[in-house]
Amino acid sequence: KELERVLKQEKSTLSLKQAAEVTHNMYQITYKLPESKQTKSRLLQMDQQQSELFEIVNKHF
Repeated sequence: KELERVLKQEKSTLSLKQAAEVTHNMYQITYKLPESKQTKSRLLQMDQQQSELFEIVNKHF
């Protein structure tokens, strides 16, 4: 319910169902740097809908 409210508040073109569907193909890679042993994560390339959803979620949650 909260995500649905936020999508409407942001005037997103995504419905709740579409938001759920675009998350199925979002990928993140996690790797460890050999020298420092520090773990890093990076989101892989997203399409426009995925980027829109990512920005909305980061802003509100």
